[in-house]
Amino acid sequence: GGRGASRAKVVCGGQPASAGMEQILRLANPWSLPLPLWIAAVVAKETMLQCLDAAVGRIAARIEPLPSRKGPKPLPQRPLDRTDLAYLACNACIETAFVGHLLRHALYGEGVDRSLSSLGLLNGPAALWLLIVSNDMLYAPFHRALHHPRLYAWI
Repeated sequence: GGRGASRAKVVCGGQPASAGMEQILRLANPWSLPLPLWIAAVVAKETMLQCLDAAVGRIAARIEPLPSRKGPKPLPQRPLDRTDLAYLACNACIETAFVGHLLRHALYGEGVDRSLSSLGLLNGPAALWLLIVSNDMLYAPFHRALHHPRLYAWI
């Protein structure tokens, strides 16, 4: 069972899911959305991210590049291949599951005061900013490490 909101029994292929499969499905789909709606959530999230990325790109075009982005040795760029696209698709699904869990906890989690009077600068915008920064502080170095030739060969 879930906290706060009732949750329907997970069904996989028209049959009730086993306990292990149910845990996996809940991990990927915390709201127990039907597959088409879950896919629509992934598409909606990716669309919003692409819009944000385009806006940041327009702003960044007006700012002087960082020292690592200019100079005699430009960063190598190559077109995305099928493997890259597969990893990006997996990442989009993982991000959607994470956002789903975050929203579910914010809306139904025990100990979360959802009254308007409890919302402040530190537990609202600052907390969201810290979540994003903390995620990037972990993600960026691990992502860079995965591109090291000794590790990249195994990916």
